[in-house]
Amino acid sequence: MEYVSPRSLYVDPAYQRSIGERGLRQIRRIIENFDWSKFKLPTCCYAENFAGETVLFVLDGQHTAIACASHPDIDCIPVQIVEAVGVEAQAEAFIGLNTDRLGVTKLQLHQAAVVAGDPEAVTIEQVCERAGVTILRGTPGSGRYKPKETIAVAALAALISRRGSMRARIVLDVLAATDLAPIASIHIQAVDLLLHDKEFCDQIAGPNLTTAINEMIVEAEDEAKLFGRTHKIPKWRALASVWFRKCRKTRATKTDAGKTQPSSSEETENQPSERIRDAPRTQANGLNDMLRPEIAQRAAVVAARRVEQNVTASVMGDPPAGRSALDQRKGTA
Repeated sequence: MEYVSPRSLYVDPAYQRSIGERGLRQIRRIIENFDWSKFKLPTCCYAENFAGETVLFVLDGQHTAIACASHPDIDCIPVQIVEAVGVEAQAEAFIGLNTDRLGVTKLQLHQAAVVAGDPEAVTIEQVCERAGVTILRGTPGSGRYKPKETIAVAALAALISRRGSMRARIVLDVLAATDLAPIASIHIQAVDLLLHDKEFCDQIAGPNLTTAINEMIVEAEDEAKLFGRTHKIPKWRALASVWFRKCRKTRATKTDAGKTQPSSSEETENQPSERIRDAPRTQANGLNDMLRPEIAQRAAVVAARRVEQNVTASVMGDPPAGRSALDQRKGTA
């Protein structure tokens, strides 16, 4: 190891990566937040440059070296020096330094951030703890996960950032009550869509969704994979469609304040809700006066089913009523 001026180091473009926009952002972050406790020694070797001078070439850590060379307050840095005679040996050393090591996973970074007291990481842990969900430190020794366990920290962070802690907790409450093992990122995204997207949230209640998930615990993801390929949509969105079809729907009612909320009464094909049966008569349903009660009731059921089918079609990407898939393709051609 030696202390050298970072401005005296060379980078060989024959085997080193070119600095793109992402690399430039990383260099800026190092400069702006420079901390010797986070400094990682660049690995270098002595070799001749194009002018025949013996200089130090950077084999690994060029972003750190460039950041230090650009920093106005850094004149000297420690570097590790290895033997690598010739460009071939240097390139081989570069490959070994960048492949023969284990990368730090997002899960490991999250655990370290929790210990460091990072607010975002601590919030993720708190939301999961309140929902009864456990973030594992790694893959279980047995290789088998248990319900309520997860390693999907990136999906959890995105959920909390998008919805806030309270709504994220609602999503995790649903998943914690299921037999999913582990709770994966596609499960989190799918439940979030169904509970919070305006197209579905008025028709989905948490307990009903939990029941639907448990009833399809084995076959749901296989169906979603096939459905996703057919309709060319992400697997998590396809999974949401599969669960939506299985889940018993609630009907929205108007509150005194004029806000829409799910109805406490659920309707099935054979039991139309009170909202449908007792809806005010208009010109559209005025013929009910001329029909026998059982026929009027059956017509209400059909109308309700038609609404559900139309909503499902829009969720699943099926053609709208009255137009075939062929018509759609002709229309977009």
